Amino acid sequence: MTITTMELYDALIMAGVDEDKARKAAEAVISRDEIKELPAKSDIKDIEVRIDRLRAEMFRFMAAQTIVIIGAVVTLLQILP
Repeated sequence: MTITTMELYDALIMAGVDEDKARKAAEAVISRDEIKELPAKSDIKDIEVRIDRLRAEMFRFMAAQTIVIIGAVVTLLQILP
């Protein structure tokens, strides 16, 4: 437990909350240090843009692969009797 959660736990116990409930409530609260580690909206937007680019690149690759496979099959059908 961080200092923040320990302080909250102690305050809940002093207020008469059951120990188990106080522990669970204190652990559910996010600390200031943990908040700093959360991604910002701009970070999430950047990730979405990168995912969209990857999706488009994968589509182009799959389309090219399909064309190559079709070409190979057509060639094989012309060669084989």
